[in-house]
Amino acid sequence: MTEFETTILNISDTESSDEDNLPPRKKAKFKRNFLDYFKGAIYENLTIAEEILKAEGEFRFKSANQTECGMKHFYKCKVSSKCSAKLYLLLAEDGQDVIRYQTNTAHDHLQKNKTSGVQGPTRQLMVKLLKNGISGPSQIQASIRDSGLPIPNRKQISNAKAYLKSIEAPRIVSLGDLEKQLSALLTEPTSQDQTILVGKIIDFEKKTFHFMLSTPRLMQVLTFGDCLHADGTYKLVWENFPVLVLGTSDKNRNFHPISIAVSTGETEQDYGNIFRILASSCGTKYEPKVLIADSAEAITNGFESVFGSNFVRVYCWYHVSAKIKDRLKQIECPETRRELKSDIDLLQLAEDKLDFDAAVHLFRQKWSGVDAVKNFVGYFIGEYIDQRCGWYEGTAPGFPSTNNGLESINGLIKRQGTLRKRLPLGEFVNCISKLLSGWSSERDPQLPDYKRFRLEPVITIAAMTDAYNWLKDTSRPSTRQKKINDTIIKFFVPAKGTRSLDEKDIANYIQLTEKKSWRKFETYRKTKEKLWVIEYDIINWMQSRCNCPMFKKQHICKHLIGLAANRKDFNISDACKNVPIGIKRRPGRPKQCKQALIVE
Repeated sequence: MTEFETTILNISDTESSDEDNLPPRKKAKFKRNFLDYFKGAIYENLTIAEEILKAEGEFRFKSANQTECGMKHFYKCKVSSKCSAKLYLLLAEDGQDVIRYQTNTAHDHLQKNKTSGVQGPTRQLMVKLLKNGISGPSQIQASIRDSGLPIPNRKQISNAKAYLKSIEAPRIVSLGDLEKQLSALLTEPTSQDQTILVGKIIDFEKKTFHFMLSTPRLMQVLTFGDCLHADGTYKLVWENFPVLVLGTSDKNRNFHPISIAVSTGETEQDYGNIFRILASSCGTKYEPKVLIADSAEAITNGFESVFGSNFVRVYCWYHVSAKIKDRLKQIECPETRRELKSDIDLLQLAEDKLDFDAAVHLFRQKWSGVDAVKNFVGYFIGEYIDQRCGWYEGTAPGFPSTNNGLESINGLIKRQGTLRKRLPLGEFVNCISKLLSGWSSERDPQLPDYKRFRLEPVITIAAMTDAYNWLKDTSRPSTRQKKINDTIIKFFVPAKGTRSLDEKDIANYIQLTEKKSWRKFETYRKTKEKLWVIEYDIINWMQSRCNCPMFKKQHICKHLIGLAANRKDFNISDACKNVPIGIKRRPGRPKQCKQALIVE
């Protein structure tokens, strides 16, 4: 066992200080000031007493002590703790009465004037600028400088903005706070553009919530459309809750937002609750015929649980195309990638279910035996043929095949609403309330340029110009026609770059398209790209249909407009007639003008 040595350090007296020889100091006794309290008013309970003190605004709570007489709540001056004015409340043990005791001395402190922060006219101007959407520190400082007022620094501006936001939109930290803020939107709207709470579902046991906001005018737009767009987006709420946007489209492919909802999740049950709120808010029975969204099956299942299975599901072609492009990068040969993408684009233009199934069969026959694209073809057929195939144009004729209109609204919310910042839930509710009110006011019929819900496609100047040039093109092959009945005439228009049609070409085209008797995918492509068929309605030409790609995308095309103009059913305005003025300028440097009185 090891023995430890003990070393004693001897410090010489010469190294010690004089303070070590001094006697220890005695601790100074605290001199207590005894105050004379006088009995004042008697209150029924502590709550009433605290409300009265709060209304007076002279004292604030300091501490509470248990004494022989009972519990005492001590209060001190709200301005200075050194003030001689004191007060305490005595809670009697024998009852609920609260007795007020207060010193007879008056407040002996100097009144403090608040000098920190932005005050006075500068603060009023800052509040006005923030309400008008000017939130940048440099912009606020420039506006205040032009007004001749004292210019606050950036820190003062930031603190003032945070304080104003906390008052306007207090932070929500519980479901009770959320229900309290939403209850303020349950009042009867005074205008068609006032934001209202469409409905809410708050489950305190499961800690989930779902609520939807809209305006009376936007809810009326919902009755005009037969389709419903739905999508969820993130990066808007600081608590990372998904924001769900709902809307509809008119016949001119313009998107009209209906409502904005916030949910705790993006599951099938969450979407079902949102759709259930929407269905219960409509006065009449609302049954949309078409659902347009991305490939999320939670949206489909939630929609089906509320509205049933009698609807057409359109999968956004833009999302499908983006996924396909990513997968095509795995194929090494560029020519094979381009050919595959071209074939899939032709599948997307299928006119109906039978046409699409026949084209898919030829597509399988063409590419299934190619080893270089075996993985891609298996992925494409499994994901977008067997599971979800509602991305071709013939799925819902007359309705959009993409969800791009709603996606643009998501970007608009981030750019103009939240300014690309995540907002707390309470502040975000106020933000979307302002956005919904603005979108609603843009659709006020009293405005000269309001956003109208179109029941027919709008014929633009560019479309009329294309139709006029197509009619006046002398090199264009002649068009053949065939009368079907008293109201329908079929026009057979040769595609650009093809020769004129004869009776054999038209009969062959009708036979292949009716019987779906193509044997190769190349034959299917040649048939579809050889000519366009227009079913012209004599009574209402706007109800006519064409099978060209432009009509399938935009529901109007130059062929239909040109035929209507040729039959005197539609008049192309002179402003759309693209007629060249004079002759073309010769190539090379132009000559200078000669002198006067000399004929050129």
